[in-house]
Amino acid sequence: MHVPEQLVSEVMALPPAARAELLALLQESLPVTGAPGAMGADDELAADWTAELNRRIAGLRSGESTGVDAQTAFALIRKQLASAQSAKNA
Repeated sequence: MHVPEQLVSEVMALPPAARAELLALLQESLPVTGAPGAMGADDELAADWTAELNRRIAGLRSGESTGVDAQTAFALIRKQLASAQSAKNA
C-alpha cells in the first residue's frame, strides 16, 4: 500500500500535539494481538506503548513538553547518525 504524498505533507504540517493525537488514534485502529492481521506485538508491549503515547500527548497538551517540527527532528537524527558513523570509521 502506498500513502499519498499529499496526505503525508498535510500530516507533517500539523503541530506536534495534533500529530501525536493522530498517532494515538492510528495505533488504536490497529488490530489487537492474536486477531487476524495482527502486527505481532504482545499485549504488554502494546499497553506500554499506549501508556507512553498517552503520557506524551498529555505533556504536549499541558505545555510541559514541547515538540519539534519533523524537519528539525530529521536534521538532528542525520547529525547524530553522521557523528556515529564518523566515530565508527575512526
